[in-house]
Amino acid sequence: MGIILNSSRIGYVILFLILITYFIYILVYQKNKRLLIVVTVTFIILSTALSFHPRVQDSIKNPSGFFDGEKYKRIKIWETSMQLIGENPFWGVGVNNVQLRMREMYNIKNHEELYEKNYNAHNLYFDTYLAIGVFGFFVLLAIFYLSTYLAYKNKNYELLFFGIIFGIFGLVESNLSLYAGVSFFSFFLVMLSKKI
Repeated sequence: MGIILNSSRIGYVILFLILITYFIYILVYQKNKRLLIVVTVTFIILSTALSFHPRVQDSIKNPSGFFDGEKYKRIKIWETSMQLIGENPFWGVGVNNVQLRMREMYNIKNHEELYEKNYNAHNLYFDTYLAIGVFGFFVLLAIFYLSTYLAYKNKNYELLFFGIIFGIFGLVESNLSLYAGVSFFSFFLVMLSKKI
């Protein structure tokens, strides 16, 4: 439900990948016909419901629209982030200065709408690198690597998928730049790690 309310395209993609992966898992390993029917019906219902969502309809009507108009903003944001990272590669700009520096760069580059709306980096990895530099970036990567490695090694598939999903979602959102994201990630990382 949160994916639908958030209107996140990457959320839709991840949801469908999870359902397809689960479908294949049931088909190959479980061979549970009742569960297979439930997953299939869920997939059909979600596909039908999402096909009526305005943002999904827009993406279907204009699949090449990523590089024009509204969708091009993210590319400009990422270019700005990379430029700031290049200027501050070791220590970053500081946790409290990321938005300030991003806004200054939007103003310098004449990205008026980005400046007015004060967009963040829209990428967890860029945002972390900008805030705390190369060392913080590698700590973030280590957290994802260790959690997914240990989850795989100990066959904790819930934690494995959680790490993968959060890592993929981080490619298009700065999901740890707000307290809600940090608390969500920390809570589920700890709760799902209890099986290890």
